[in-house]
Amino acid sequence: MNYLLGIDAGTTSMKGMLIDENGKVICLADESYTLTMQNKFEIEIDACSYWEALKMVVKIILNRTEISTEKIRAISVDSQGETLICLDKNGEPLRKAIVWLDNRSFKEAEEIRRDFGAEGVFNITGQPEVVATWPATKILWIRKNEKSIFERTDKYLLVADYINFKLSGKYVTDKSMMSSSLYYDIVKSKWWEDMLDYIGISGNQLPCVKSSGTWIGNLTEKASTETGLSPDTMVITGAMDQMAGAAGAGNITPEIVSESTGTCLAVCVNINNPIPYSDNFKIPCHCNVLEDNGFSLLFWSQTAGIILEWFKDNFYIEDNFHAKENFCAVDNEYNKYTCNKIYKRIDDESAKINPGSDGLIVLPYFCGSAVPHFNPEARGVFFGVNLKHTKAHFSRAIMEAVGFMLREHIETAESFGTVVKEIRSLGGGANSYLWNQIKADITRREIVTLENPETASLGAAMLAGVGSGVFNDYLEACGKCVKVKERYYPNTENAPIYETAYQKYRSIYQSVNHLY
Repeated sequence: MNYLLGIDAGTTSMKGMLIDENGKVICLADESYTLTMQNKFEIEIDACSYWEALKMVVKIILNRTEISTEKIRAISVDSQGETLICLDKNGEPLRKAIVWLDNRSFKEAEEIRRDFGAEGVFNITGQPEVVATWPATKILWIRKNEKSIFERTDKYLLVADYINFKLSGKYVTDKSMMSSSLYYDIVKSKWWEDMLDYIGISGNQLPCVKSSGTWIGNLTEKASTETGLSPDTMVITGAMDQMAGAAGAGNITPEIVSESTGTCLAVCVNINNPIPYSDNFKIPCHCNVLEDNGFSLLFWSQTAGIILEWFKDNFYIEDNFHAKENFCAVDNEYNKYTCNKIYKRIDDESAKINPGSDGLIVLPYFCGSAVPHFNPEARGVFFGVNLKHTKAHFSRAIMEAVGFMLREHIETAESFGTVVKEIRSLGGGANSYLWNQIKADITRREIVTLENPETASLGAAMLAGVGSGVFNDYLEACGKCVKVKERYYPNTENAPIYETAYQKYRSIYQSVNHLY
């Protein structure tokens, strides 16, 4: 029996998943790390924290399973994108890592936008906005403000690249990780030399770029000693976390898309070629984990599940009070069981309301809108309120609003020539039987939930399997690893109700847009 280890290096914690060659999950483990905030713009972390967290995660897994390390065939790492790590010529960090949330380089972002133009940047990198998140802006900031660091930096890496180096001793990244760096040409699959010249670095200061699921090398003797893994363990290129999560959800064909309703709404759609620039659509395009010319559109909306959380916190005050009474001082968090009971109550009460919420419609842009209406000034609207509406009408209308956003994303994707037949639902929203059914009815697509919600670490483990030859291809990997939990089919009786509500939802935005 071969075993595969997938690592998901997130913003505040690292997760590890061990699976066997049949796709069975053997063990899960996680380890947190702490970000430091200098001010409202600067967010950093000790780069060594990532390596220490990985060692702890592996140690937990090995202790819990007692599986012989010789049987762990390969390891692969996915991570958050854009967090920048500067190493000297000895491979040691020169400063703390600049986390993707950091916005200190907003002036540098404005410079790049001014000198290259939004269309020029998009046509090469696939990124429709030039913001301080992207590593190119961070490097330019270091060049201006930390000259000593800039002059001594031998390699600029992202988180997955850094862990790849610690494991294998080689500087290797993958295409999906570089897609949002702003210095990688996703069309030609090479560094964007004009941008490298602009920010003042060379390709030699960057890792070698390979496709996801590619063998890098085996563990170094030092990495083997520090992690407890066998030196024969193969190190395989991973992916940016969104792309790994899509693979872990079985989203490997254009007809299947994955959506995650968490704090925000994120939708991943596979396409064969990058889309053309348009002022009307601000949709990021990334290299994905599939074949060399595979791309994915990443639709997103700033607020989705967080609106329902806001509603719960402010309109279920008595229930939340009882939840706080059950506060557990040992693990320093609310009793999750009690909180889940509140959401279950919201589901049950909302289910008694007619589809369409009896005319109540919500514009869910509580923190601005992104795709397809890019308007950071947009705000939420409750439209059509009457004296017969109850608290449950509002909660159902919020769920329906997220369903309308999802439908807009699907329709926008299909305008580029793809056909969507099935939606894989992830995130906290996938735990709601009502929300899943609402999404199916509004989008008129089948909604599928999965047994394993940790799709990013599962996707990394699948990449380890493909790159090491345990799986012949992604189709076999998905067949063995991705397990369907439930399927929700569109209720045709609700189709005309939601068609009317959806068209009104779109009209309301057009009517109030000028007021923002």
